[in-house]
Amino acid sequence: MNGPTLFKLIRSGDLEQSDSVIAKASKGGDALVQYLNCMLLYAASVEWDKNIDSHPIIIINSVKNILSDNIEKPSITLLTFCFNILSKLPLRDNDEYYIKKVEKEGVGLAVFIGEFEDSIQSGDRGKAEILAAKFFLASDKSRAIIDSLAELGFQNINSNGLFIFHLLRAFNFMQKKSQIWTYACCLMNIIKLKKLPNPHKRRDFMPESLINDIPYNYDIKTWVILAAMLRVWNNDYVRQDGYRREISHWLYLLKTNIDKSEVKGISNYPGLNIFHNNFIKIAEEIISKNKMPDNIIALDGLRYLSKIKNKNIINVLDYHLKKLR
Repeated sequence: MNGPTLFKLIRSGDLEQSDSVIAKASKGGDALVQYLNCMLLYAASVEWDKNIDSHPIIIINSVKNILSDNIEKPSITLLTFCFNILSKLPLRDNDEYYIKKVEKEGVGLAVFIGEFEDSIQSGDRGKAEILAAKFFLASDKSRAIIDSLAELGFQNINSNGLFIFHLLRAFNFMQKKSQIWTYACCLMNIIKLKKLPNPHKRRDFMPESLINDIPYNYDIKTWVILAAMLRVWNNDYVRQDGYRREISHWLYLLKTNIDKSEVKGISNYPGLNIFHNNFIKIAEEIISKNKMPDNIIALDGLRYLSKIKNKNIINVLDYHLKKLR
């Protein structure tokens, strides 16, 4: 089933007709890739004004990450969960408005990226959307607009960091040029929900340096954001220097809060062979118990942390996995 047809199926919420599509995706291979790509693109197209940390793109990309533990025999439960999460969610209907407006009126003088970024920074929504369309068209419809928006969004990591990480990973899954504008609009609509602080100066902190300083029983959201920032830090993005600058500042603030916190971890929390957890089965368990989708997002973060094999992370996983299940 092609993308547009699956889009209609998701919008209708027709579970009965979706069964054959999900069954095909569960055989792996190209059918699985196309199914996940469509789910991610639909999630990026959703009209969203609710909690950023529960955005469908974060949930779907988390499921995609967990599914990667067994792509030969993907979990039907997780594939169905993706469909159910997106079912009947309304889509944005104005993504093409400014593109068509600029194409009709002409791009005009050269669009400087600084002018576009300033419009986002100042919260001038109307100007930002026009300049975004001009910047996108002037750059030959490149992904530069996504990278620029991501760097701006990272100026508020507590609000935007988790979302931006998952959006970048979702887009990178296929990196189709035809999908760039949809992802850019999704990102722009999210980061405009809260006023951005000014860019921060770089601090002498790296994600790995805090792993053993955070109490294992510290707020799960902080651990999940840290896992996302670890992945961004260790990746290779065009705007990597800017991303790392903002992440280092966030880490500095986190370290300050930890030093003031009364939360104290207890060493040698009893772990039970924690690195051999089957995260797909845990995700299926969470879904079967109708727990919050946020638990799936947290599970994906803990799954990544499980790759860091030290004593504190064993405690983190053992403590928080028991609370999620």
